[in-house]
Amino acid sequence: MINKEGRNLNRFQRGRCLILFLAFMIMAGCGGGASLEAFVPTEETLQKRVLTTRQFDGIAEADLLSASAGVLQDLGFNVEEIETGLGLISGTKKAESKLPGVTWFVNLPGFRRADGPKEFRASVVVRPGNDTKDNTQYVRVTFHQKVWAKAVPDDDE
Repeated sequence: MINKEGRNLNRFQRGRCLILFLAFMIMAGCGGGASLEAFVPTEETLQKRVLTTRQFDGIAEADLLSASAGVLQDLGFNVEEIETGLGLISGTKKAESKLPGVTWFVNLPGFRRADGPKEFRASVVVRPGNDTKDNTQYVRVTFHQKVWAKAVPDDDE
């Protein structure tokens, strides 16, 4: 590289120019950000939260966490994380999908089902109610599924 006086830049000066260029590019890419409306839950999200949340009266948070961990283990989940301070339990369960039609690929023409390993993830969150006098607890359970699958052609096509 050549500077404005016509001399070649040494390695230190080139490195400094590169760092300044990268810093400028990073700062230019950080602009904008998400609007506050992006963090407001939609009506559909609130309805799903109501469906996945249950209220328990007169039971301590530690007892609900213990019972929830036991239920997850009874269902075959490996409990991986227990945060009693946050009221969080999470676990995973692996399964092999061999049944036809378990997972449908809508966007791939000629392929409708998939065989392959699956991973199910369960998260349980226990939080105290607003009024701590009556010992009300809210328990919310969510499940997620990952599928590592190869598409298998349908037999009827």
